[in-house]
Amino acid sequence: MTIKQLNNNEIDKVKWDEIIADSPNGIAYAYSWYLDAVFPTWEALIIDDYAYVFPLTLKTKYSIRYFFTPIFAMQLGVFSKNEITTEIQALCYEYLGKINMFDISVNPSNNLIPKGFDVVEKECQIVHLNQSYDTIAKGYSNNLKRNLNKAIKTNLVVKKTENIANVIFLFKQNRGNKIQEIKEDHYQVLSELIQNGLDHKQIQIIECYDDREVIASGFFSFCNKKIIYHKGGTNGKGKKYGAMHLIIDSIIREYEHTDWTLDFGGSSIDSVKRFNKNFSDDYYTYNVLQKSPFLLNSIRKLKNWAIKE
Repeated sequence: MTIKQLNNNEIDKVKWDEIIADSPNGIAYAYSWYLDAVFPTWEALIIDDYAYVFPLTLKTKYSIRYFFTPIFAMQLGVFSKNEITTEIQALCYEYLGKINMFDISVNPSNNLIPKGFDVVEKECQIVHLNQSYDTIAKGYSNNLKRNLNKAIKTNLVVKKTENIANVIFLFKQNRGNKIQEIKEDHYQVLSELIQNGLDHKQIQIIECYDDREVIASGFFSFCNKKIIYHKGGTNGKGKKYGAMHLIIDSIIREYEHTDWTLDFGGSSIDSVKRFNKNFSDDYYTYNVLQKSPFLLNSIRKLKNWAIKE
């Protein structure tokens, strides 16, 4: 088995995206257009001429090399259309053995916990869409049903757009300003990410209107039979009328009786988890692998520490 570490300009992006598209564990976060936006200098481990691939988001600070999951990305790790064995995963971590600090989120097919690593299990809420809308809606919470009735009675309208500014503005005002890790320049990253996804026809922006006023907006990726809700927000009127509930309900209506899954992207924020669980109690788990996390967190607190995660 041959393993190579390639710089960004050495990666065959066409072949890379074909592998992600063909992989049972393929996900939006791993496509080249996504990685190019959230971490333009990403590298890769390539095993046996793209039989297996592993995106690397590596940085160096004060001569210390570390591997972390960039902001707006998650569930990276090894991807392949072949079985991802523990031996393949071990080969990758052995190759990366000289890197002393890790804080990476890996996809559910990556089940190896390497020696010397800590693991944090994360939960991601989902809705399976291989049923009728009526069957899925029976699992809605009473709170969700009330909000949907309110939105319908208010005659709110849901439509697909390409208005990046709206979704970023509403996300920033609704939640982004409350998340300490998100800095002002991250909104430019988010804009580039959405534009890349629109260009590749793998992202849609869905807005909710009260008359001509946009009161909610969210952006979703559509690939590998997974619909992922990435970011979005509402204004005061949108919260009052349940506009974001209506947006997500519209997706469920459109994709009923398909083999697609609606993925809420996971969150450790209780209010976000409660919102997601209004639609379904189904979930899956994935791992965050950490090595020397205390050292990494200490370095981040140093003066002039400015990493764009």
